[in-house]
Amino acid sequence: MKALFLVVLTFLGCSGESDRVEAISKLRALGVSATPSFVSQEASPGAAVSLEFLVAVPKDHVITAEEYDISKEEPFSFKITPDPSTITYQDVGDLRIAKVTASGVLPPTAAAIDFRGVSSFGIKYGLTIKDGSESENIVGAVLIFKDGASPAPSGLNVSISDPIDFSNNTEGNIAANLQNPTSEKFKVSWFVSSGEIKNRRALITKWTPNRSGEQALIVTARGLDTGAFTISSKTVTVK
Repeated sequence: MKALFLVVLTFLGCSGESDRVEAISKLRALGVSATPSFVSQEASPGAAVSLEFLVAVPKDHVITAEEYDISKEEPFSFKITPDPSTITYQDVGDLRIAKVTASGVLPPTAAAIDFRGVSSFGIKYGLTIKDGSESENIVGAVLIFKDGASPAPSGLNVSISDPIDFSNNTEGNIAANLQNPTSEKFKVSWFVSSGEIKNRRALITKWTPNRSGEQALIVTARGLDTGAFTISSKTVTVK
């Protein structure tokens, strides 16, 4: 389990083979962490940003990453370059969570942002992650806050409670614990190797797997005000 900071994301391209959005059977984007997590407008021009991309792939698969140019579609954007030497893997059940780091520099145009009554604005970037013939074009945005309006760190931290025994095609309870010291509004997302989750947006819900063996159980939570992001994963054996 690791706490991260998520920027706003759009995933373009592939998703799971299943009609169920929570069931992962091939390459799936999970989230992105940014360092720094957000920047004030005054400090933004020329600020260096490091981004860690997290995706899920089937076990034993490997990923590659390459630049995805969005400058023609997004005038407020900046280029990021992935570092292949930073790719790492964590096996979870029959899936693995892959990570890769990319970096870039915020453009001088950040100083000219007109916030028009809002406190933050997103400067976008793009990255393509591939697993063989599958690919995800991931578009996100680093948050720039109006001077004096930057929020305090939210401190979100999620962890999966020890699940009960699961049997194939049988509904069982799953639960996540969320530390939220600033009472920030948040969004939860559950992911699994197979089957159906009754309400993938709830901290406490039910999962019905549809095959036996070791499987992955993943939950993420994102703060809706700060973009704070946290992820937890667990290997579950389904009988």
